[in-house]
Amino acid sequence: PGARPGGVYNYKLIEYEGSGKRYTYGPFRIDLTGSARDSATVSHNSSSPVETVRFGGENGVFTTTTAKDTIVIGNTHSSRTDAVTTFTDSDGSRVIEIKGGNTEVKSFESLSYKRTPHRHKLRRARRHRFRVLSGGSDIAGLKIPVKEEGIYKLPAQAVGELTGLSTERVKRLIKARKLRLTNMGRAVGYLPATNFDGILFFGDGIDSIFTDSNIYNLSKGKPVRIRKGRIRNRNRNNPIATFRSTVHAEKNLIPATGLYHDPESDFFLWDYLFAGQAGLDEKSFTIQTPAPAENGSSLITIRFMGATEAADGDDHLARVSINGQEIGSISWKGKEEALFSKEIDNSLLNDGENTVTIKAVKNAGVPYSIFFLDEINIEYDRLFVADSGKLIFGADNDGVVNISNFNSADVIGWDITNSRRPIALPVNVDKTADGTWTARLYVKKGHRYIVSSISDGVLTPDGILLDSISNLKSAKGAEYIVITTSWLKDSLTPLADLRKSQGLSVMVVDVEDIY
Repeated sequence: PGARPGGVYNYKLIEYEGSGKRYTYGPFRIDLTGSARDSATVSHNSSSPVETVRFGGENGVFTTTTAKDTIVIGNTHSSRTDAVTTFTDSDGSRVIEIKGGNTEVKSFESLSYKRTPHRHKLRRARRHRFRVLSGGSDIAGLKIPVKEEGIYKLPAQAVGELTGLSTERVKRLIKARKLRLTNMGRAVGYLPATNFDGILFFGDGIDSIFTDSNIYNLSKGKPVRIRKGRIRNRNRNNPIATFRSTVHAEKNLIPATGLYHDPESDFFLWDYLFAGQAGLDEKSFTIQTPAPAENGSSLITIRFMGATEAADGDDHLARVSINGQEIGSISWKGKEEALFSKEIDNSLLNDGENTVTIKAVKNAGVPYSIFFLDEINIEYDRLFVADSGKLIFGADNDGVVNISNFNSADVIGWDITNSRRPIALPVNVDKTADGTWTARLYVKKGHRYIVSSISDGVLTPDGILLDSISNLKSAKGAEYIVITTSWLKDSLTPLADLRKSQGLSVMVVDVEDIY
């Protein structure tokens, strides 16, 4: 909806199914700068020899083949003189000025195009759209969505493509410390990437029933840089072999709104089982457990939700196996939640993918039983082995950790105990006999860390958007607040007017002004 003639836009199409599945297509690139022959239209005004031309390209000069009339794209208000007429589009985006004699322009084909401005003029015209870099009045900056925790790199090129600035200009802004990163209104520290071709920051995931993206904002201002630190550790010779890790598996595929009564409940569920029905009474699910310690222990928890209530006693019975080994069962009554919890030995876990099988059993006296699977969690003792070029862990003791399985030596380590203000730590990297690299880091009890390879462990944010300025202020308030989307705001006007007529102060808020 914010697209205007004269711009270049990158977009993706996202298709949502009712089950919660999402399909992404693209990215697609639309260039509305165009050539005049593609984007101009001509209409004849019979009461005047002057023609009205609607133009969607760059500022430029157009001449008729008769060389008597010149059409100039300008930036003046509507006016009329003897031989000059200026037209303004309804949205104010273009002003068309026509000069010349009485030559009649009947079709676009009678015009030839001569471009007079340079590319930098178009770039300058687009630059106003991004207040963060050039002082425009309608754009607050960039929205950067983060869905999983890790170190992210925001490339200077991506910022430039969205804002109309050159990559070199964005690099200079990073170097001059003129870009500020925030999250939920709080400053977030970052480091300039090599050659200032982007910024590196730690992005936190978010656990919310309303969104799967934690939004970071890039805007004009003084940045907070990640400071360098060192570990003052008295137990430098104390090697730490394992740490406690928790992995989570969940898919929001089935909206079971009828089973929940709290409006803030997470009512999306993963799958269902139907006891006694072949093909529906037993299902398998996967969960990853990288590098489990050979002699460690694990705790597996599974959350269920009952969907039927048809017996005097317990309605549901679920038997649980992992990698072919049955580990226990749970029974419960009615349309209630149930939590299966079982301690197991790490020897039952695979290094990588595990298969959790759930069997729905219909007990005697129960006519039917249907229940849902919500989520699976495994907490286990884990070795210090990098997975996909990175490792995030908490330290249970002071000491030194050796993290193996990096594919390159460009490894960095951050203390992320305060995730918005990480501390860059010294990391020693050694090449091993198998050609991989091991990173050594000193850690402190109770602190949290990430160690990542820049080349294959750093993430790239997806779906970056321009952020319009919000008029929401802390001083404002309302007794009745409607949160909606921009394309639904108009349809909510009758509701807002009704509440106002009832004496309530009303505010209609675009959800984009919140996130």
